[in-house]
Amino acid sequence: MKAAFAAHSRLNNCFDLSQRVCHTFCWSLRLAKGAPTHASQVKHMFYGALRAKCVIVCREILLEVDCMNGESILHQYEAALSTLNYCVNNCPDSEWNEESIDAPFCQVVFHTLFYIDYYLEDEESAFKEQEFQKSNASLFKDYEELEYKKAKNLYTKKECAFYLKHILKKCRMILDNSSDESLKEEASIRPTIGSKLELHIYSIRHIQHHSAQLGLRLQMLTGKEMAWFSSGWKD
Repeated sequence: MKAAFAAHSRLNNCFDLSQRVCHTFCWSLRLAKGAPTHASQVKHMFYGALRAKCVIVCREILLEVDCMNGESILHQYEAALSTLNYCVNNCPDSEWNEESIDAPFCQVVFHTLFYIDYYLEDEESAFKEQEFQKSNASLFKDYEELEYKKAKNLYTKKECAFYLKHILKKCRMILDNSSDESLKEEASIRPTIGSKLELHIYSIRHIQHHSAQLGLRLQMLTGKEMAWFSSGWKD
C-alpha cells in the first residue's frame, strides 16, 4: 500500500499535476478579474509569476470588502463538509483503518471534525463541557487530539458520520446567529489567527486540506475523481 502511494507513476495516472496547477491559478484570476481561463493559455508562463499575480489580484479585491456575512461563510462550511462527507461515504471498509503515507483514514476524518468543533468555541473548557462531548465520552476518550503526539484511537464510519452531522448542525446554529460585529471579534480560542471571521476561513481551509488528502487516496484506489462541491450542503 505504501509503495503504491510513493510511486510517482501512479500519481501521473491520476492527473497531470502541472495542468492542475495552471487550472487552479487561472480560475483564481478568472473569478477575480476575468484573466485567462484555460490552462493551455498559460502553459508557457512561469508558475511563480502566475502565483504572484494571483496573490496581488486577490489582495486588491479583498481589501475592498468591508465584511462577510455569516450566511456566506455557512455555505462554504457546508460545501467543505460535503467534501469530507463524500470521503467518508466512499472509503472502502477495507481501507478505513489503514495507514498510507499519512495516518489511518479514520483518524484524518476525526481530526478534521474535532478541530471544526473546537474552533467553533470560544475556549477549550467550553468545548469539553458541551453536551455532545459529555454524551459521547467514549468517542473523545482522553482528548488526544489536543496533544502534540501520534494519535492511537480509531473510529468507526458510523461514529464519524454521526459526528459530522452534529458539526453541520452546530455550524448552522452558530453562523445563523452571527452578525458582522461578532465576526470581527477576537478569536479567543486561537488569538494568533485574529478575528472570528478569519478563524472560520482558516477552519474551512483545514477541512479542504484534509479532504483533498483523503480524496486523492480514494482516487488512487478507485480511479474515480472526487466531485466538486461549490456551495451549500450536498448529502
